[in-house]
Amino acid sequence: MPISSGNLSIRKQLRADALLLGLAAILCSLLAPSLRAQNYLGQTGVPTFTTALPVELGFLNAGNGNLHLTVPLGSFPQRGSVPFGAGLVYDSSIWQIVSSSWQPINVANSWGGWRLLTSVDPGGTSSLGTSHLCDTPPPYHSFTTYSGFNWTSADGTHHYFYGIRTERDSTNCDQGNITSGDSFASDSSGYHMYVTNYTTVSAVYAPDGTQVYPTAKDTNGNYFSTDPNGNVIDTLGRTPITKTANGNTITYAVLNSQGQTSNYVVTTTSISVSTAFQQAGVTEYSGTLTVIQKITLPDNTFSNLATIPMGN
Repeated sequence: MPISSGNLSIRKQLRADALLLGLAAILCSLLAPSLRAQNYLGQTGVPTFTTALPVELGFLNAGNGNLHLTVPLGSFPQRGSVPFGAGLVYDSSIWQIVSSSWQPINVANSWGGWRLLTSVDPGGTSSLGTSHLCDTPPPYHSFTTYSGFNWTSADGTHHYFYGIRTERDSTNCDQGNITSGDSFASDSSGYHMYVTNYTTVSAVYAPDGTQVYPTAKDTNGNYFSTDPNGNVIDTLGRTPITKTANGNTITYAVLNSQGQTSNYVVTTTSISVSTAFQQAGVTEYSGTLTVIQKITLPDNTFSNLATIPMGN
């Protein structure tokens, strides 16, 4: 998880090298848009094939052109081994082909690639179900297999578990019911997934034994939870960051060393966007996109994010 847990500071402006590398990422995507249908080129976060070219606040992944940045908001010591950090995270690979049309949805629930992430966000899982006929003539019987299990961490990094295959076969026309399974990730990252009830991912564990899904919990049972508003409650019973939204402003009240809170205020705006990928058979996008306009810091200065490249 790319959220720093050390001594954190907010920088008000990215250096020119970050902007140039981001522009290079955009240029690569324009020169070879047809390749973006391949899965690895659309991956965000920190996939295992990452070749990181450092820039201020993050890196450019030379493996697929994605610019990954983190503006840290805070780091909080915990009971046990699982740290807690939070930040505003950006991935530039926001474009995805949906029904033969470019759409800015590759980074889900984001403002043009920006979103708040914490080091204990669980991410999400998915799988594929396939129905098979197993006898002829009528009456036909069928069974369903489930495979392609995937855990996507909150930063967008995908981990596939191709060793898991379950089967719903109540008539025993194939192998009978196979309700559960487990496997290590196919990318050799060391993550371990357990599946029950055919498709329910009961747990995903990191290589050190820490549970990362559906909640973060260390090997001694120290765990994180959320309040009714989705704010994280840490292992000490605190709510390190509280989010409130009012129109186009989102306020993150972050616990500080004095036991009070410091406010980081995100202001969003809507901009007009038109793509020019020129990929045969794919319609360009022309519409609006909600992006971060600025972040107001606790001292009432602000960081203007409008100049950060957007959209390889």
